[in-house]
Amino acid sequence: MSKRYNHIDFPLTQKKAAVFYERIQNEQVVKQHRFLPFIRFTVDFDKYNRHNGIQKKERPISLVAHKDAGIYTLYADKLNEHYNAFSIAAEFSQNAVAYRNADEFKGVSNITTAKEVFDFIDVNKNGYVIKGDFKGFFDNLDHEILNNNIKTVLNYSGLEITSDWQRVLTNLEKFTFIEKNLLEQEMSLQNLEFPVRKRKNEAYFSNLKSFGNFIKSNKSLLNKNSQFGIPQGTSLSAVLANVYMIEFDDLISNKVKSMGGIYKRYSDDFIIVIPELKIRDEVFEDFVKCVIKSSQNLLKLQIEKNKTNLLKFHEGNFVNWKTGGKTGLDYLGFVFSDNTVSVRPKSIYKFDYRARIAIKAAELSLHSWKLLKEHPDWSAEKLGLYNIPAKEWNRIYISLSKNESVKRYGGLSKKSWNLLKSHPDWSDNKLGLIGVSRAYLENIYQIKVSINRAKRVKYHVDRDSTLNEVNTAFKRYMVDSEFVKERESYISYARKASNIFDTGNSGYKNSILKQMNRQRAKSQRLKHDMRKYLEENR
Repeated sequence: MSKRYNHIDFPLTQKKAAVFYERIQNEQVVKQHRFLPFIRFTVDFDKYNRHNGIQKKERPISLVAHKDAGIYTLYADKLNEHYNAFSIAAEFSQNAVAYRNADEFKGVSNITTAKEVFDFIDVNKNGYVIKGDFKGFFDNLDHEILNNNIKTVLNYSGLEITSDWQRVLTNLEKFTFIEKNLLEQEMSLQNLEFPVRKRKNEAYFSNLKSFGNFIKSNKSLLNKNSQFGIPQGTSLSAVLANVYMIEFDDLISNKVKSMGGIYKRYSDDFIIVIPELKIRDEVFEDFVKCVIKSSQNLLKLQIEKNKTNLLKFHEGNFVNWKTGGKTGLDYLGFVFSDNTVSVRPKSIYKFDYRARIAIKAAELSLHSWKLLKEHPDWSAEKLGLYNIPAKEWNRIYISLSKNESVKRYGGLSKKSWNLLKSHPDWSDNKLGLIGVSRAYLENIYQIKVSINRAKRVKYHVDRDSTLNEVNTAFKRYMVDSEFVKERESYISYARKASNIFDTGNSGYKNSILKQMNRQRAKSQRLKHDMRKYLEENR
């Protein structure tokens, strides 16, 4: 509720969040709560592939409104307790390891889960592996199956799906969402200022009444989900993912136990290891078919063919079960190959990518800081436009000039001319925004981003306060790794992982520290560049 991101409503202060959390303990408050649409957008990122190198990818993100997030968290905690009790009784609690809040799962992570699986392979020497995930997992969850499983879990605790539960679940399953770019475009067309600031927080609207008035005349912006899928990113969605899998987990865990194997599922990513003493090639093939069929019959989900690996192992060496070609086991960010454990190259690239993005943001802000120190009379708008690269600005300027000429000189585009005849009172800018391509609108959005950054920098310069992104980049990528969280520093993460994999008496080699030392040299160069920039521009 207190996380800072732009939405329809404002983030809550810690004090207000505590008060609201207390209020929603009352079922009547939850039943009467007005759930808001999610805001959806797509982020571009670089994805590392060992065969194809770096590839451009897109990932859809759905942001939940701040108060809605509090309600989903409350009901996630409740449902998790009932799921824990149910899964323990059904004897598959240890198989589902993601999104668990029980005491027995404290300290459980992708690292500890990977070690448990690799240790099992090490002890058994020879055997078979099925590693796969479910295609479009969250987007394809069947609501009928999900609701039946929720009922089963609650009934085990002697509970029913009451009206407050029904309201929460319905709003998550039949969720509405607004595309972020369309929302901002429409607000720009209507000359609505956004984001609205309240102290240190920001939102698209000053209050819910303003949003209600806006959406009444812009209902086309609202999109509604159908009978499949739930949004990722809420705490309740994570728990529902486990509840959805109860029949599949129960069936597969029992079959794997009967063959002396191990089954682990980390969200939509699962692995099954079976010792060779308990199974042969023909039986393994039948079992693979059983897993695929169970996914279709019990879950109505497809197992991703391209991401499913069928392997055979012997003393820490792996081959493709079908082709016999040498390979390795890639699981939860680690690779087990040639009887050696290492960090997956893709995981190392992720850390490096985050560092570069953070430092780039810091450089942009520091550049703006320096300009404002040299030109204190500059407005944020002037600074924002100044920071746009010349190449980008030339394209934007040409596009803007052409569209302004529609009203002045007539007939540049038939679409714009027709709009002008229908709306003679429209300004040049409004006519231009309606009559141009998406690429032009994206350029306008980039101008807004640049100006908003400039406003924030000017705010700190005027108050002689420190820029958050500069401090964050400095702390994460320049200080000693011992003081940085594992998720933020590859060196910290590698040290923690290496220590975990070194526990016990495993027969495989651990090369994580060697990888870390190779990466350290790269990190030192990055630190040197960052420190130099700070010294020159601070």
